[in-house]
Amino acid sequence: MTRLVLGRILISKMTERLFKLIEKIVPNKWHWVLQHEGHKRYFANMSWMFGGQMFSLLVSFFIGAWVARYLGPENYGVLNYSIAFVGIFGFIATLGIDSILNRELVKTPERKEELLGTSFLLKLIGGAIAFSLAILSVLIFQSEPRIKILVSLFAFSFILQSVNVISIYFNAEVKSKNNVRASIIATIISSI
Repeated sequence: MTRLVLGRILISKMTERLFKLIEKIVPNKWHWVLQHEGHKRYFANMSWMFGGQMFSLLVSFFIGAWVARYLGPENYGVLNYSIAFVGIFGFIATLGIDSILNRELVKTPERKEELLGTSFLLKLIGGAIAFSLAILSVLIFQSEPRIKILVSLFAFSFILQSVNVISIYFNAEVKSKNNVRASIIATIISSI
């Protein structure tokens, strides 16, 4: 068997064991909740999200500590300053439509193509505006070349954030396994 199949079997067995353990703790009148397929699906979805988040946090912690040690105080300060400078413009890139898109995808799944396309376009435009404002601001307020370069690199991520509408779609469909797998792969690649 492949590793993927073995991983699925392992996760399903762990989920079953966890549900059996919870059945022992929960009073009998609430056992119907544990037997409901929808609840099992949401619990599995939540487990994937939790596992992916924990993986990302652990990797980020160790990579962050290694980068801080490698760069030293001055260069690490420059890196963090650049990230904070770019972060000022982050709200423009998302336009606050993530939760709205999620809600609308759940309420009206028949309009998913229209909602996803419009959200992608809005986030792309917002990302381009945020990128432009970050570049313009760093050119006006900073004279150090390496800060300008770092801000330019980090600000470019605003444009790439428009692809996150795919993640929002999978969250609305309660299929976070795909998101978590992609997130883990992205974390590993970016950490390398």
